[in-house]
Amino acid sequence: MQLSTQASKPLTLQQICFANSLIRGESQIQAYREAYPADTSSSANQHCSAYRLSRHPQIQALLKETHNAVAEALTEDIQATKRFILRQLFALSKQGNQDSTKLKALELLGKACGLFNPVHVKEKSHQDLKQTLKQRLVEFEDAI
Repeated sequence: MQLSTQASKPLTLQQICFANSLIRGESQIQAYREAYPADTSSSANQHCSAYRLSRHPQIQALLKETHNAVAEALTEDIQATKRFILRQLFALSKQGNQDSTKLKALELLGKACGLFNPVHVKEKSHQDLKQTLKQRLVEFEDAI
């Protein structure tokens, strides 16, 4: 007689729904409530169940596989991702609902273009300025 383990059984529809919700970026509890809408247990029990479900070996494998695929796709075409982000920021700067949203989009665009990089100005002492001025005057007189 062979013992059935948790990893050998196929995932249920609810477990797949839970994993898909996590992949979309929802929290564990949001994903659990979406996958199990009929669960009327307490919030604490739902949190426990969501945590246990998130540690299921097959769900972990699915999440890891998806994460690796997304990471690979992003690194393969990082330039396209940058262009996409810049286009979205540009559109948001034009069509944002609030002025603060538009301003933030413009700020991020400016940072991406290097407009706000701090410029370090080396301060010269009074003596250095005098010396530089004398040198320039000498060069000027030689040129005349």
